[in-house]
Amino acid sequence: PTVLELAGDSITNPDLRSFYFQSATVDDAECWTKALLTERHQSLKDETEAYRQVCESFPLQLSNFSEMINEAEAKAEHMEKEAYAVRCSAEEGRRKVVAAVREMLERKCWETEGSRNQSRDGDLFGDTLGGSIGGATTADVTKSSSDVEKSLLDSVLDSHFEKLETNRAAFLRELE
Repeated sequence: PTVLELAGDSITNPDLRSFYFQSATVDDAECWTKALLTERHQSLKDETEAYRQVCESFPLQLSNFSEMINEAEAKAEHMEKEAYAVRCSAEEGRRKVVAAVREMLERKCWETEGSRNQSRDGDLFGDTLGGSIGGATTADVTKSSSDVEKSLLDSVLDSHFEKLETNRAAFLRELE
């Protein structure tokens, strides 16, 4: 019987342990040796080919990832611009609503002062004590003008609310 020892290099890697194979003849031991060397050689060729493929595909993968990053950044920038536009639109709508409300309140204040002056003038001239003008009292005139102002304010607010809702819905669709 022939004993074959398979051992690592004691200088390069002394921690590898040795393996022993026993064969019936010297020819069998040589066949085992050739088979082990051939298998090792084939494994090294396969690993070399795998590394070569990885090295060849790396630039392509890097390019693909770079394109994906650029697309994501462009999409994020587009969404940021859209969000800014929606916020600007909302702020503009808010300013218009504030201006409309301020105008209505100022108009109401002026009309209220004017109606007070009219009622004082009417009382001074002795028209009526209730301040009626042509059969309608000052309260009726003020009530009808406040109804008109309220309906006008409601329509302005409704139109701005609809615009804001439309912009918000479009923005949410874009985010999805």
